[in-house]
Amino acid sequence: MVFVQSQVSAMPGNEMSGQNRYDFYRLDRGWIVEHWVVQGAAPTRSVTGNSAFSNLYAYPTPPAALSKERVEMNRLMVHALAEDVFGKRNFGLLNRMWGPNYIQHNPYVANGRAALAGVIQYIAPVGSHYRVVRSMAEGDMTVV
Repeated sequence: MVFVQSQVSAMPGNEMSGQNRYDFYRLDRGWIVEHWVVQGAAPTRSVTGNSAFSNLYAYPTPPAALSKERVEMNRLMVHALAEDVFGKRNFGLLNRMWGPNYIQHNPYVANGRAALAGVIQYIAPVGSHYRVVRSMAEGDMTVV
């Protein structure tokens, strides 16, 4: 599976314009055999000023290349956290697994884990069903 995030815009220099598109492709021996797409308007503003496309985190020191095993461990960790926090509403994991200076790209939520904790009941309301369908990772990035 391959994940692609794209900005579709007449003004690509403006990250607060156009459409935010996520494409998922399944490949088999070099052929695209299946495709999913999710697309919506890119947020025109956000609480933080962070766009849906910006890459803001700066490592304190250059990160070492990750082994395939570490990448898979990252995928499994984020997959399990998504199920536990959003599916099982185990919000105690926020302070254990999210960094104190967590950067948020949701346009309605401020940066930091306290801000996420303040809106998580809306993300995972009581009685809702949350199921991780797919997760993937490449390097230090994961998608659930």
